[in-house]
Amino acid sequence: DSATWFMLKKTMFGYSKTDKLGFFGETFLVKIYLATYRGLAWTDEEIAVVASGFTIRDKGYAEEISPAELKTIDQEHAYLTLREGKTHEVRRIFAHFNKEVLELRRIELAGVKVTEGTDNCGSFRELTEDELNLLLKATGMA
Repeated sequence: DSATWFMLKKTMFGYSKTDKLGFFGETFLVKIYLATYRGLAWTDEEIAVVASGFTIRDKGYAEEISPAELKTIDQEHAYLTLREGKTHEVRRIFAHFNKEVLELRRIELAGVKVTEGTDNCGSFRELTEDELNLLLKATGMA
């Protein structure tokens, strides 16, 4: 999402007002989420709709949801891969199909993996050189 990209960009390169468009809407970083949810199991038809993109009308107006990749793990867990980051997009996608997100974790951003365990939730660490190169490549800065 834009807040994460802003934080990464500011941390790595500093910030100037002329850079604003680079992290709000023009840069699409692949983000993978692990969702714990309540509801019926995802059907093949629902997964196909998510994969092709669809229109959602949960805020009183129509909004296009870009194609995303959904992989179910079991009846309560699924991975969702997004290339955009609209406000609460993961929760909105699940709610559109009558599934309630109980817990949501971003586990990967532009190829940089975040440990799934709760022991280091909210902690910071240095990026490896490979991770930095992945981010630079993903943002077109390499």
